[in-house]
Amino acid sequence: EISLGLVGSEMCIRDSYISGNLYDADGTIIDQSYRRYALRANVNANISDKMKIGLNTYFSRDENEGARANLATGLTWDPTTPAFDAEGNYNFTPLVPGVGNGSSNPLVQPENNVRFNLDHQVIANGYVNYNVMENLVLNVSGGVEQRNINQNSYTSLLVNNTGNASVLNRDINRYQNTNRLTYTNDNNPNHRFQIDAIHEQQLVTNSRTTATSSGFFSDNTTYKDLSLGAVQRTSNNSTSESLQSFLGRVNYSFFDKLLFTASVRADGSSKFQKGNRWGVFPSGSMAWRLSQEQFIQDLKVVDNLKVRASYGIIGSQAIGPLATRSIPVIGAGVNYPFDGGTYTVGVAPSSRLANPDLTWETTTQTNIGFDLGLWNSRVTLSLDVYKKNTTDLLLQRILPSFVGPTLVTENVGEVENKGFDINLGLILVDKNDWRISSNLSFSRNVNEVLALVDGNEPLELGNVYYGNAFPVNPTRVEVGQPISSFRGYVFEGVYQSNEESEAAKFGKVPGQAKYKDINGDGVISSDDIAIVGNGNPDFTWGWNWTVSWKNFDLNFILLGSQGNDIYNFQRMRMMGLGSAQFHAVHADYLDRWTTANPSDIPSGRNGTEFLSSQFIEDGSFVTLKNLVFGYTFRGLSNSIGLEAVRLYINAENLFISTNYTGYDPESTASGNSDVDLGIDYNAYPISRAISFGLKMTF
Repeated sequence: EISLGLVGSEMCIRDSYISGNLYDADGTIIDQSYRRYALRANVNANISDKMKIGLNTYFSRDENEGARANLATGLTWDPTTPAFDAEGNYNFTPLVPGVGNGSSNPLVQPENNVRFNLDHQVIANGYVNYNVMENLVLNVSGGVEQRNINQNSYTSLLVNNTGNASVLNRDINRYQNTNRLTYTNDNNPNHRFQIDAIHEQQLVTNSRTTATSSGFFSDNTTYKDLSLGAVQRTSNNSTSESLQSFLGRVNYSFFDKLLFTASVRADGSSKFQKGNRWGVFPSGSMAWRLSQEQFIQDLKVVDNLKVRASYGIIGSQAIGPLATRSIPVIGAGVNYPFDGGTYTVGVAPSSRLANPDLTWETTTQTNIGFDLGLWNSRVTLSLDVYKKNTTDLLLQRILPSFVGPTLVTENVGEVENKGFDINLGLILVDKNDWRISSNLSFSRNVNEVLALVDGNEPLELGNVYYGNAFPVNPTRVEVGQPISSFRGYVFEGVYQSNEESEAAKFGKVPGQAKYKDINGDGVISSDDIAIVGNGNPDFTWGWNWTVSWKNFDLNFILLGSQGNDIYNFQRMRMMGLGSAQFHAVHADYLDRWTTANPSDIPSGRNGTEFLSSQFIEDGSFVTLKNLVFGYTFRGLSNSIGLEAVRLYINAENLFISTNYTGYDPESTASGNSDVDLGIDYNAYPISRAISFGLKMTF
């Protein structure tokens, strides 16, 4: 990674900055690489005594190359079959039929498929500040973001015998404008107030064009000439969304001791249909600077003490621009050759149910806290206690198959989050050439579903994992439970030799998995599926240390999470479960049940459920997230204006301490989803990175 930055000022130019960055890295998995070019430039100027202007620009080009390997397939393939035979050719299938899984050699796809993605981004933000009159300032700002995404892929003839190419172009344009009029009255230092009147508007347009081709006779051209494929198809679509906002805000200071803020915000979104587009969201806060009171100043050791409280409502429109509508399906998959030859364009019902009643999701939050500084802020402490209630929660819901459409976006219910955040800062040593400081943060959040749209009936939400092979969705939203609750059978071990008669009641034999009969009907069925885990942590923490001595400096960050569960689907597959999985390849299977080894690992896959507490694991961890060690040379060369040179080494993800048996408890397949945290299936582990750097200051 190479970065270069320049800072300057001249005449009316108050300050200017330009920097460039090049980042080039190979992927953790074979045949993958990532490269980014970036350029940033900022300038701020005083045009006159009344007017100030500024412009910030950012340009980037991201290149992502290499087809992603399927870790789930690779980890469950036959480990006894070499990747290549004696002549250097692929062993496409296991040497012994029925060993491992039914997939092809996991190296074939990443080494022969082609993927090259480009992402160009241009961002420009500017502002004008104009002093209309004394105490009255007009600020007008605007921004434009343009992204062009080009995704190219080709599936080799070695992989599917036909060759498939795809080219996708996507243009995203964002426009934003804010107009703020601010009146400030601070003539009397004992009674100061500020009034803001703000108008904001946003517009986002999104256009997408996809072209595919299949039936290639050669891999030579890959995606670069789609006309060589026997079958070509194209599709395109475009959407737009807009947001209008108005905000009024008042700040008042009484003797610089009591601080008050009140605001009302109104937002109108095009994502909702008429009648539901506008939401009004008030908020207010107050604070008391006790450290300004004489009785606190007399304590000497206290230099900052402030207590504060706030209450507010915010809105969310986190849905797609067409989420309220049912869009018919049009494409090659629904065309039909009525005359036996030429295909007629077809239209099929949408898989999404329309919901014109969708409205804003709202979160009401109450917060109380305090800030404390002691001994010239050598010790700082802040505490925040909060309670958030989110109503009209916007989520995508899975419908029963008999309904027809299988998906609908709804305002599904109410969720409560409550907890606290603590931050403790310490300057342990600040003497002579030594300075040692530490900052410790601790957070706890308790999540609970309070109500759902259909009363207390649980909702199936979240992503689909492992195709559609699971008999039930692995997560559910249920009243009285956290929003990311895991579902499954309650695993009670393995039927032992002395439990033969008990096992027979459920059609089992010793060595097979034992599950809890929740409803006591003598049958293990989907009625016995229960909540078996929770992807939310009990608490998280972070510890930041900074140590400097003369020209040496050291900084490191420890992070931790405690009490979060992980649904280890990857381990489930490696234990031989799932379609096209022939037998177990996990090391734990060596300890499977036998009459001579009465363990709690089932003797085989028969009678073992995909989803059960057998595959729920503790995901708690402590990790050294980042460590930087450097040395700065000063006073090197006045002739060329070189002020300092800093050499440093930077290490990321140096170690992790955890009892989780998967690759990494931080890396899961859930992405940013709130409703299915902690699902581990085909997830890439977080990589360890060590870099050396040089920083020159002129």
